[in-house]
Parts: sequence; C-alpha cells; structure tokens
Amino acid sequence: MCNYKAVIHHEDDQYWAEFPAFPGCYTSGTTLEEVRGNLSKVLRFHIQGLNSVDIDASDLAEVAEVAV
Repeated sequence: MCNYKAVIHHEDDQYWAEFPAFPGCYTSGTTLEEVRGNLSKVLRFHIQGLNSVDIDASDLAEVAEVAV
C-alpha cells in the first residue's frame, strides 16, 4: 500500500482535487467533504486503468514535501 498526495483546490464555489503523481487523475464536487470522499475511489480507478495497459503505477513520479 502506498500513500499519495492530493492537492485540493477551491474555485467559484466548487472544489476539485488532483494527484500530482498521476497526471489526468482528478475529482470534483460542490463540498470539500464530497471531494475528500472521492479521493481513494478515483485514485484506485485510475491505477486500475494504468495497470490494464501495463503501466506500473510504482514507476510514476513521486511528490516530495518541501518546507521553506
């Protein structure tokens, strides 16, 4: 099991989230709770799609946390 970072954005009364390590993997909703609730499901679905075309998700870029 791996942990991945998601970035949650708030714009125009909508929320959306992206996974920097997985380009093209997004979710959105009208509430923060809705978006947070979708994160695991969306990421699992995205990884299953990658695996179905023989792309190993573990080969994708990592996201680092940087303190400044």
